[in-house]
Amino acid sequence: MKYVATGDTSVQRPNPPRQRTQSPSDDSAAEPGIHTRTAVVIAVTAAAAAVVAAAAVVVVVVVVVVVVVVVVVVVAVVVIVPY
Repeated sequence: MKYVATGDTSVQRPNPPRQRTQSPSDDSAAEPGIHTRTAVVIAVTAAAAAVVAAAAVVVVVVVVVVVVVVVVVVVAVVVIVPY
């Protein structure tokens, strides 16, 4: 078999598989911030949810107290004052 020059001297090779620069055990040491950031986001979200829930409870308690006071005043005015 004779070699015929076509002018293209590049050799077509399939792309070699990419080599990992770190072993899987090194991943946590390479980027320790990812899991820490996730934990911080979860903690901040939980804290914000707790603050919102506490605020909602306070609002409900205040509304209930105001309603009770208004009812007591109305009952006092309607029932007690005429006598």
